[in-house]
Formats: sequence, structure tokens, C-alpha cells
Amino acid sequence: MGGAKVLMLVLLIGWEKSLSLNWNPIPRKTVRYHEVLDSMARFRALGVWNYTMVTLAEHERVLYVGAREVLFALDPNDISRQLRPLIEWPAPQENKRACSAKGKNNQTECFNYIRFLQSYNHTHLYTCGTYAFQPKCTYINADHFSLNPGSLEDGKGKCPYDPAKGHTGLIVDKELYSATLNNFLGTEPVILRNLGQQHYSMKSEYLPAWLNEPDFVGSALVRESSGSKEGDDDKIYFFFSERAVELDCDTELIVARVARVCKGDLGGTRTLQKKWTTFQKARLVCSLPERHVTFNNLREVFTLPGTDWRTTTFYGIFHAQWGDVDVSAVCQYQIGEVKKVFDGPYKEYREGSQRWGRYTGTVPSPRPGACITSWHRGENGYNSSLQLPDATLNFAKKHPLMEEKAQARPLLLTKGINFTRLAVDRVSSLDQRAYNMLFIGTADGWLQRVVILGSEAHVIEEIQLFDSPQPVDSLTISHTKKYLYIGSRSKVLQLPLANCSRYQSQPDCLLSRDPYCAWDSEGRACVRIDLHRGSTSSLSQDLMLERFSRGKAKFDKPVAIPSPDHSRLRNVTVVVESDMVLPCQLVSNLAQPSWVLNDRELQLGDEEAGGPRFDQALKALVVPNAMPVHAGRYVCYSEEQGVKFQMQRYRCRWWQALLWSWRPGPLTAAWVCSGC
Repeated sequence: MGGAKVLMLVLLIGWEKSLSLNWNPIPRKTVRYHEVLDSMARFRALGVWNYTMVTLAEHERVLYVGAREVLFALDPNDISRQLRPLIEWPAPQENKRACSAKGKNNQTECFNYIRFLQSYNHTHLYTCGTYAFQPKCTYINADHFSLNPGSLEDGKGKCPYDPAKGHTGLIVDKELYSATLNNFLGTEPVILRNLGQQHYSMKSEYLPAWLNEPDFVGSALVRESSGSKEGDDDKIYFFFSERAVELDCDTELIVARVARVCKGDLGGTRTLQKKWTTFQKARLVCSLPERHVTFNNLREVFTLPGTDWRTTTFYGIFHAQWGDVDVSAVCQYQIGEVKKVFDGPYKEYREGSQRWGRYTGTVPSPRPGACITSWHRGENGYNSSLQLPDATLNFAKKHPLMEEKAQARPLLLTKGINFTRLAVDRVSSLDQRAYNMLFIGTADGWLQRVVILGSEAHVIEEIQLFDSPQPVDSLTISHTKKYLYIGSRSKVLQLPLANCSRYQSQPDCLLSRDPYCAWDSEGRACVRIDLHRGSTSSLSQDLMLERFSRGKAKFDKPVAIPSPDHSRLRNVTVVVESDMVLPCQLVSNLAQPSWVLNDRELQLGDEEAGGPRFDQALKALVVPNAMPVHAGRYVCYSEEQGVKFQMQRYRCRWWQALLWSWRPGPLTAAWVCSGC
């Protein structure tokens, strides 16, 4: 296995030069923590940690946050403001003692971690917590923001015991669908439906062919009954990674899965009684088939609804580790592709060969795993799953795995960055086209804003969210208020979906390729399109860089950055034979530097050449062993897509140090005096 990882690492190094896909794209802008403070609202309560459950109430009037043993109701317009007093919901001391006595950590595990928090109806929320490894659930009165500690429900099957284990759930028509681990040891995975009065409680079979050490990461409701000529049922999709039972390998292999059940499933009468009759699962593949590389570890899923259910898109974050290199990938799947897999052939385990393969026998009728439709209810007389024949149910029990796979190529590939969370917004640009905007959180506390432009993933910027590294644990988008809410271990953050004022000139605004932003020729500013009042005739965008590629964007003179820091002339005095360092912050990470000395272009080389060079790490011109010939007026330019931005200006003078009878060691410091 170690040899395989080394081989993959070698392949990765070669890909950086040979692949045309979005491999390790460079963020155009890097926004540091101190630069984002003015536009970022924050919430943190003293002594409270793990703000990981963040959910918007119906109509987006309240932002609810579940943390460790505490729940909050915040103003979604300004999360630093609490709308109601907090709810304290700690696990009892006897629970914590029992948790510790069973070998769990009383400093990190034996608390009530909120793992589920969603609206139940117009008046109540439903929430679940680990409760020191004795999970409990309860209702919260939304008007008063209160819960009754005496009316707790057993959370088994609804919430994990262990706060570190994967879990997902959603409430659909007042019924809770959850995927979690059903016991203290975490050895009983289950996909469960309960809570409601409309249907029976349902759960999955405890069979490795159904679920085999899964790590649940997401779930989604797709209203496939809407506009269905076949009278189809709504479906709930679950996403997870698990150990594959079907692969012939010496080592256990993790694969990504999508499973689904039908909302109207009532189980069978004898076979699969109170068990899912519609449970099916298939493999999700995020791969580069021409390179024989597959990303198997699914970490996060975001569901982007379309204009109707047929245009629903699933986005997934996948991880792989090759050697010491972490690799993250983002793949997308259309609902039609997933549906086609579930309508296709089945896999089966062949006892004779003890291998898995495609099922080639006769499939019972009605089709196993299918929802009850008009075809069933008509002359066939199957009004519910309770009336399905045993042949169909036995087949469904033994054949939950589909033969075909849902396949996708990565939209985005990065090495050395561990993606953790994902949220997607659909943005209408000035040309009325819709672009998908990805917000990706990382394990070290950065946010990447990525726009999908055809086959290209353009990283608009990377934003440092915290003053010290910590994972992004949740991302929630308000589509009406145009905010992004970020949950983490230490606090909740609120950011606008775009900060167009960061682009200080017309070419900078256009080159950003930010679908939220446009240049206003009347106001001479980069503005948010959705906040612009009046005619859009004065606004311009160039998301595909058509003006720049065709030479339509004419900027005959260097573009001056409207900032006092860039426009002023700095006086610099340099000691002879020391290294002269002239900082120049480029307009973007995609720009290239050029320098002019006394109105003549300065030829830049590399470090080995020994002459003037631009140091990428320092973001500065370095002139080693500066001499009087290097004195004069320096101007730094930042060039991108044929546009030249004027950055810093310097007037450099030299100073001859006094010579003594003894000679000191070589001067290694650069002496820079900033003047007015």
C-alpha cells in the first residue's frame, strides 16, 4: 500500500504540468484576517465552545445556533445581537460521571453536544444532543425560545452517542429522517424515520450489505412527486463513506455512497417489517479515469435545488492522502445521473465464487426498491409497500447495492489544503446567465470563494477567517439577506457573500470575475449588483475575460491604485553593498511584477544570477550588494491580462559607511528608511 501511495504522489507531481483540469488553482486575492475584520460580524459567548449547528429559521428571521450545552437565537442581520436569552441544556452530572466511568474523556466527550437543530413547524424547533453519551431530543418553543427539561425524548437513532461520529438528519413533513450510529460502541449504523404520526417508524437492516461502518455526511429531500406523470414519490437521499463489501482487494477500501429511500415507504407485512423496502445504495465516484485515480473519502455534501427537482445538483468534497500530501477534490452530480443509476441493474453476492458481480437473473415484479407509483396503485393493486409480494421484498433485502456508479470528474483539485465544508449559491450575472458560486471552508480556517465558469473553476479569493488556525465546521447561506454564516469551535462568523469594494479600480473589478460584482461607470466604483439601485446600463462585467482576450479592454496608461499607500513617493537610503529590499504588493496573486528604474525597464533575473530579482515570498524587489549605480527612482508595476497597475514608488539614495582600520563581516541586513 505504501508503494501505491508513493506512485500516486509521483503522478501528482507530474500532473501539475500536464493536466488541463483545475489543479491547484491560485486564488486571485489573499485576504488576511486583519483585512476582513471591518466586514465581518462575530458572536461568541464566554465559556461556550463548538458552535457547529447553525440553521436559519423559516423566512430567515432568526439564526439558531447549537453549541456545547447551549443554544442561541441570533439576529441574522447582525449575529452579534441575541434576539432571545440563551438556552442552557447541559447533561446532568450523573450522566457525565457514567460517561467518564465507561472510559470516555470528561474534558472533551462527556458533555451535551448539539448535533441536530431544525424547524419542526411554525412554532417549534426540534433538537438533539449527545447528552454525555446518552442522546436526548426535545422541542423548543420558537416564540419564547425555551425548552422543557422534563419532556426529553430518547435520542437513540436520532443522534449519535459520540460527538465525533458522523451524523445527518432532516425533518420532512414533521417526520425525522436520520442516519447515525445506534449504540454506545458505535457499531450499529442505522437510517431511521420516526417522530411523525403519518407513517410507521422505519429503519434499515443491520446487515453489512446495507451499511458497513458508514461515516454519514449529508442528506437531502428531493420532491420527485412534483409534476410527476408516473405519480412518483418524494425521496430522501443519504450520503456517506463506508468500507466496501463488493471490492476484491487484500485491504479494506473506503468508498463514497449515495443511498435513497421513498417518503411513503411503510415497510413490508412479513418480510422487512418496519424496515425500508425502498433502501438502495450506489457508489459515488469522483475520479480521473485516464489517470486511474479515484477520490474515495466523502467528507461533505451540499444540495443545490434547481428551478424544479430535475435540475437538482449534489456537490461533494472528497479527500485522499498520498504519502504525506492531503488532496481535496470537489465533484458535482446531477439528480438525473443518480436516478439513472438507481433505475439500473443490481449487484449480487455469488456464494459459489464468493464474489460480487452484476445480477443477471430475472428481476421480480414489481421492481424491488422502487417507490409506489400510479403503476402500482392502478390495476396492479399495490397501494402501499405493505402489499408488495415477498419475492420483491426478499430481493430488495438481498440486493441493496446497484451495479452502476454515479461518475464525475473533479471541478476543483488542491493539494496541501484540507477542505471541510461547502455551500453553493446560484448567481445571476448582468448577462442573465446563472453561475454557481462555491464557498469552501478549510481545516485551517480559510474560506475560498470559487466561481464555476464553464469548465473552469476560478478561485476569486481566499479569506483568513480566524487569527489562529481552526477548522470551519459549518457553512450556511442566506439567499435573501446575502450573508454567509460560519460555525467553528470558538465562534460564529457572518460575512457578506461578496465585498465588491475590495476591488479599487475598473480593471481590478473586471478581472476579479466575481459574479456578484460589477463596475459602475457613473459612480466610479465596484458595486454589488443586487444592491444597485436604478438602471444597470452603467454596470459592466467580464466573467469570461472576453474584453481582455480580444483586446477590447483599453488601458493605455498604467492604472493607478486609489490609495495613499500606493501613490506616495517613499524615500529610501541604502548602505552600500547591503541588500536593498523594496516591497511591492501586487494587485493579485495572478499578476506579474515589473520594475522601472529612472524611466527604463529593469531586467529581473533569478537568485543564481545575482542581479536584481523579485522575491515572491517577500513580495519585494531585492537588489543584492547595492551600489551607487542602483540609486534613482523606482516604480513597481503589477501586470495582469495585459493591464498594468502602478503600485509603489521609491526614491533610493546610497550611503557610504565609514571605513575603519578593521573590516567587519559582510552586511546582510537591508536598511530601509521610509519617508514622506
